[in-house]
Amino acid sequence: NGVAFRSAEGGADAQLCKALHAAGSFDRWREAARGLYHHPRALLGILVSLSSLMLEVLDAGNFVLDWGSSSGGGKTTSAHFAMSVWGEPRRLMTAWSTTEVAVEQQLAMRGCIPMWLDDTKSLKDRTLPAKVIYLVANGRGRARGGRAGNALAVSEFRTCLISTGEQALTSFDESGGARVRTLEVTTRPIASGQAELVRRTTAIADAN
Repeated sequence: NGVAFRSAEGGADAQLCKALHAAGSFDRWREAARGLYHHPRALLGILVSLSSLMLEVLDAGNFVLDWGSSSGGGKTTSAHFAMSVWGEPRRLMTAWSTTEVAVEQQLAMRGCIPMWLDDTKSLKDRTLPAKVIYLVANGRGRARGGRAGNALAVSEFRTCLISTGEQALTSFDESGGARVRTLEVTTRPIASGQAELVRRTTAIADAN
């Protein structure tokens, strides 16, 4: 109480702050989670999202969860639900059309809060997925110099990255090194024929 957050007008940290809040009903959220009981690949997202809190406590390394498969299958719904643990999923989502510097800034700002990158089809730089995977795994940004010739502080983060798209992230890395740093789910997280489950889960995630 009595603590107020202030940010520069239009700052990304202010946008993040608006996305992080409680809403809706925990009972409805729990009901939706139970609805995914027979879809363990979808539930995996919740476990990954919550595990980011424990990485530093357990001295565990950062990692990437990649839902990369053909169109449909509940990938976006699963990511929505995973991010609803923290706040508004749509505000917590960033498109893959972003840049490496922007991703690094977001990771540093979020701390232990996971980041969700959506839609590999929107990529403008096909080398970005491999760069981001290594960035997340290393837990540190690049060393940079300031305008005055001084060395700027290197950003650090302990978190997980969730990615959704129609192509596996590791397919963008010819060296193969990204594969050992990524938890790949290449099949549908939600089985076909579950349109109503997808609709209901997405609605509850957005409201909670």
